[in-house]
Amino acid sequence: MTIIVSCGNKKSPFDYSTLPTEWTVLEMLDDDNEYAVCDEVSELMIIAGNTLTRAFPLIDEKWEFEIFKAYQTDDIIVFTLEQEEIVSFSWLDKERGIAEWKWRSDESDFGVFATKEKLSEFPKARCSQGDIVFVEKKSKKLEDLVSSDETIFEKVFGDLNNDGKEDCIVITKQTAKSAFVTDEYRGELDRNRRGILIAFKEGEYYNTTLKIPDCFSSENEDGGVYFAPELSVEIKKGNLIVHYGHGRYGWWQYTFRYRNNNFELIGYDSSRNRGPITEEMTSINFLTKKKQTQTNTNLEAEVDGEEVFEETWQNIVFSSLVKLTDIKDFDEFDISNYYSDKRK
Repeated sequence: MTIIVSCGNKKSPFDYSTLPTEWTVLEMLDDDNEYAVCDEVSELMIIAGNTLTRAFPLIDEKWEFEIFKAYQTDDIIVFTLEQEEIVSFSWLDKERGIAEWKWRSDESDFGVFATKEKLSEFPKARCSQGDIVFVEKKSKKLEDLVSSDETIFEKVFGDLNNDGKEDCIVITKQTAKSAFVTDEYRGELDRNRRGILIAFKEGEYYNTTLKIPDCFSSENEDGGVYFAPELSVEIKKGNLIVHYGHGRYGWWQYTFRYRNNNFELIGYDSSRNRGPITEEMTSINFLTKKKQTQTNTNLEAEVDGEEVFEETWQNIVFSSLVKLTDIKDFDEFDISNYYSDKRK
């Protein structure tokens, strides 16, 4: 299909199927037409078939309009929709995939959008309560990749994408004053949540590959009668390991590998303990779809090493590998919800 270019102010039919299908709203960072993508996208524009959809992910709402016709006048494309809605579209920068949409029924209802294919070229910004905080995507200093309402809690270095360069996992921590509490026995505690930022090394620069701002609880959480599980991260054999140690109760850990432009959960291991005695160990390999369980059968065991383990293997089934970006809160993440056992 071809676009019919107009002459002067003459209206010419326009084939809107030649436009990209999915668009994401951008936020302007300054007056020099610099734009960013918010960490939580507020609006999508989708053109599919003869339907134009405005989707608002933050409030789980969408509006659908039937497209009756489209025409072009000079550089502006106009859609006529149902209910006599008129939308005008114009490229601001076609090479960068930026366009502006305006709704004629309300002059204040407009937005600058980028095509889905170009989103990775824009910097990320944290958007909250109408404020936009610019977050560098690439920098020589890791500190520049962290937004102004965060601090660096921990850094872990190692090669995560098998290119021989030392990448970095940054555990970030939020700094809101409202998250500080006073404990009767421990004094003032910082209950701000922690997040993860993964930056690949590219020459002299660190390039942000993934960022989840608050997926981990504070290191000062209340563990009740016992201390809360202790978080640690490491890079081992090119994999990202998220480990939780819970003292005499045992431990569990998640193994992620960089695949398909994300970090996919390829393994899970856990140990359920009774003091020094290991009661049960579980190991799941999501790549081979196998689960190993080792259960202590010596109920009289009193010290480590006296356990007698019975080993069983099971096949597991699941729809797809869990991605790190799917886990918004590790405290709420239950691995058993993502697979089912199939005993041999």
